[in-house]
Amino acid sequence: MIVYNEYMSISRKAVGVEINRYLTSLMTARETAASAIHRSYETLWSHIAAVSSDGKRIRPYLTVLTYGTLDEKIIPVAAAQEIIHIAMLMHDDVMDQEFVRHGKPNISGLYRSKYETYQRLSANQTAHYAHSITILAGDLLIAEAFRSIENAAFTASIRQQVAQQLSQSLFEVVGGQFMDVQSSFVTDDSFSP
Repeated sequence: MIVYNEYMSISRKAVGVEINRYLTSLMTARETAASAIHRSYETLWSHIAAVSSDGKRIRPYLTVLTYGTLDEKIIPVAAAQEIIHIAMLMHDDVMDQEFVRHGKPNISGLYRSKYETYQRLSANQTAHYAHSITILAGDLLIAEAFRSIENAAFTASIRQQVAQQLSQSLFEVVGGQFMDVQSSFVTDDSFSP
């Protein structure tokens, strides 16, 4: 049983271990469920798992610190923070038309490589379809974040509050990303707040 409380040091490493364990279990379960639909869907989940395996796990760590204790109840909520972060990075890679993150192929990069073997697709189509898969992968992770919160061992009232806070966070992140996209090309006063 994991129990660290405010009187004990909650290390980022310990949080990272627990979050990685949770994410591995979640991804394995989703890969298995996806295999019942189609092996290519299972492969997508395998790719999602691979790109989700790295990270500093700062958001989950801050969630646990705020909660005050590293225990089984907080792990799904802390993991939801990381899952949302990964989803947002995937969507950001699409907006930035990136195929690599931290020197390794991201979801778009993995699928671009796969789709380049289809000679009937142009380079633009290959990129478009690869980015389309990445959008779907990010969307899947957003759903998984909310599912993780729903499965947390807190009261329904607390789970609802956490889900509402996560929803508000997404609203604000998307608003910021929207402004970032427009700032790339809108130069007139209509863009001013």
